[in-house]
Amino acid sequence: MKLEEKLISLRKEKGLSQMKLAEMMNVSRQAISRWEVGAAVPSTDNLKFLGNLYGVSLEYLLHDDAPKPNQNETPVQKKAIVEQKSRRKTVIVVLVAVLVVAVIVLSVMLLVEQPKKPISMGDISGNEVNVTGKNDFDVNW
Repeated sequence: MKLEEKLISLRKEKGLSQMKLAEMMNVSRQAISRWEVGAAVPSTDNLKFLGNLYGVSLEYLLHDDAPKPNQNETPVQKKAIVEQKSRRKTVIVVLVAVLVVAVIVLSVMLLVEQPKKPISMGDISGNEVNVTGKNDFDVNW
């Protein structure tokens, strides 16, 4: 879309007449008309004003192939959206890190040989038990 087409489209989306826009910019209505038919190009200052008024970048206005920005979002809303996406990424990274640590801890716990459970005295049955140790020490009870 060419600059003149963008200027017409953006002005109409804002519900402005050429006369009202001319008054806002302190230029003549004919100047607005010349910009919109492609007979003249707005000055840099006027392009800045139009960009701010319409909520678009100068890049969008000046480049025919630039995609149209979402005009329903104000710069503050755009910043909030970027911050929200950044927070989401941070939360995802933290969750992945916690998951990796949990998998490592569980793997180590399963791979490390667990010590053998000692035999409880209550588990031993019979009247008298001889337990012979390495030093041939007998215990009777």
